[in-house]
Amino acid sequence: MAVADYQAASEIIIERFKTQWDTTHPEVSGARDVPVAWPNVQFDPSTQFDQSTQDGWVRLTILVTDAFPASSSGNKVRQRTVGIVEVQVFTPLGTGDRTAAGIADDVVSALQFTTLEGVVIGAATPLPVGTTAEGNFQVNVTARFRYDTLISFTSEATFGTWQNPMILGGASGLYVWYDFTYDCERNKSGSAPINEQDGVEGGVGGVV
Repeated sequence: MAVADYQAASEIIIERFKTQWDTTHPEVSGARDVPVAWPNVQFDPSTQFDQSTQDGWVRLTILVTDAFPASSSGNKVRQRTVGIVEVQVFTPLGTGDRTAAGIADDVVSALQFTTLEGVVIGAATPLPVGTTAEGNFQVNVTARFRYDTLISFTSEATFGTWQNPMILGGASGLYVWYDFTYDCERNKSGSAPINEQDGVEGGVGGVV
């Protein structure tokens, strides 16, 4: 299943984490919940974290690290985007590492080995960071994710050389060129190509 874009993938990941977190750390009276600092939502631990009733707090961040063509068919390219979900766990100093480790384990359970609406999340790994400048004990949990986006192109062309298969720019928006090459020897002498006319490069591309 293809995902529309980064926004859609982020919403899927956030909703998954929220659903799981509300189950393991419900914000109800009498429960020692663990509040979440969501992306681009104001959260001030000095006022929104209460050590007397809460064990710690976490911050969720979704990072894209790379994107590349995974396959093509006709005038469509399946682009694969990969990234990392990072959840930072913070607990007060002097409470030992047991509480932070327990929260980190809950984060791992909430994220790893999940496939939802085209977003695939792999293994989640906790990594103790130690004492922060703000006076917390920190553990980071990271999980790699990926999703595919289907891109349709609006034009088609052939080129006489194979030097520049990816063109960024264009009259408007983002112009992407996905190439296929045939009968090119691709011989090189040092860094300079030779016999670059010995074949034809073609592909599909367009403003997306």
